[in-house]
Amino acid sequence: MQAMINFSKAMLKMPRPWVVWVGLLVTVSRVAPLFFMATLEAREKNSTEISTGIPGSGPDATAKG
Repeated sequence: MQAMINFSKAMLKMPRPWVVWVGLLVTVSRVAPLFFMATLEAREKNSTEISTGIPGSGPDATAKG
């Protein structure tokens, strides 16, 4: 929880265009899999984010290649 608070504080210290850009990237990262629900990866990503509340925290989050 403390990491999320620190991240939010750091985001607010950034210049406004950067905050908008990072917010846009996070939004696209959360919405894009909805358009590909027929794929296993999208279903896994959505179910992991819903169950944990942490974006990008699935088994594929650290996968390389």
